[in-house]
Amino acid sequence: MEGRKPSRAPESIRVRAILLSLVGGSVVLANGLDGVWIPKLTLFSPAIVVWVGLASGGMMIVAGLFLWLLPRHHATWGALLIGSSALSLLNGGGLVGFLFPLGFTSGLVGGLLAVQRSPAPMIPLAAPR
Repeated sequence: MEGRKPSRAPESIRVRAILLSLVGGSVVLANGLDGVWIPKLTLFSPAIVVWVGLASGGMMIVAGLFLWLLPRHHATWGALLIGSSALSLLNGGGLVGFLFPLGFTSGLVGGLLAVQRSPAPMIPLAAPR
């Protein structure tokens, strides 16, 4: 038992969820910011689209950071990621090349990974006697 190493799978899933949520949030935030400088790219009312992009991208980035800082609440941050990813579809989902909603997809996959991840078990500091 002493030579057996714990599995690193939960940690890699956690890292993937964090990275995907940060990338998705950055893409959605950039898509919201492009409406500030190039308002003719937006499909709906520019002010609404810009605010939806900024809010959903910001929520995705905050959820990704809190997923890193407070991993025990992974289900809460994952649900926030899924919700803000769905909200980003009003902004186009962070379109890259106007063909594929990259921000929505990475945020959704990051949120699903965060929700399904089981946290690593707590290791006791001292063995009971």
